[in-house]
Amino acid sequence: MPADRLVVRFAYQRGWQVVDRSTILQTFEKKEEAFQFLVNRGARVWLEWSRTVIGRESTAV
Repeated sequence: MPADRLVVRFAYQRGWQVVDRSTILQTFEKKEEAFQFLVNRGARVWLEWSRTVIGRESTAV
């Protein structure tokens, strides 16, 4: 399993999951633990988000 396919996603009421395409590899209570899981496997981390809030104003990215 190449580390570049791994994704950290928020799983409502479950915490944070590390997934490989549609397979859940592990679930963590904290997102920092999920990212550490990736780093321990030599994965690069790419951050992506849908919006930024600055001064209470939302700006689409």
